[in-house]
Amino acid sequence: FFISFLKNNYLNSVIAFCVIVLFCVVFSFDRKIAIDGDARDYYSYLVSIFIDHNFTHQTGNNWYLVETPTGTINVHTIGVSILMAPFFFGALLFSKIFGFAVDGFSLPFQMGVYFAGIFYCAVGLLFIKKLLLQLNIKQNYVAFLILLVCFGTHLFSYSVNEPGMPHVYAFALTSMFFYFTLNLFQKRKAKYYYLSAIVLGLIILVRPVNVILLLFVP
Repeated sequence: FFISFLKNNYLNSVIAFCVIVLFCVVFSFDRKIAIDGDARDYYSYLVSIFIDHNFTHQTGNNWYLVETPTGTINVHTIGVSILMAPFFFGALLFSKIFGFAVDGFSLPFQMGVYFAGIFYCAVGLLFIKKLLLQLNIKQNYVAFLILLVCFGTHLFSYSVNEPGMPHVYAFALTSMFFYFTLNLFQKRKAKYYYLSAIVLGLIILVRPVNVILLLFVP
């Protein structure tokens, strides 16, 4: 599958190159701590539900966790935790099999968040490729834009240095949303309406203010 993906067109090879570089950067870190700062709050839903089994008391930064008589309110939305969930469950299983601490913060869980950041970066780049090609942009320009977006913007840092923050997830979802919206108007098929709506819902759950991207649809 991977070989056929690369042979499809050289733009896929460009995306694969970006992913390899991102992985190389992550594995070069001496200390692998992805769940820190605000990322703890976005991530805390997974720990409180699946490890602590107490959704009303979350572990994070005190200035973003509001204590109430009935429990803790996390002012961060749950969208990032939803998108991280497959990688969290993979880390949970890996930790149980190989004897790592099942606390949500040991090395497998940290690496799971790094993998999530790189995965959603790749998803965003893939949909940017599809979007630009559908807009009849030449492949050479698309290849240059993919490299520019990955390595010439803050996306690079948010993919490998702060993958627990919402930015890389918002990037992937926004790329998907505009691709599905373009297809909705060009092909007039109901499935693109539903896909656009689902992705928009995730965008709002990841970072509510990003609903402003609807203004760009016209």
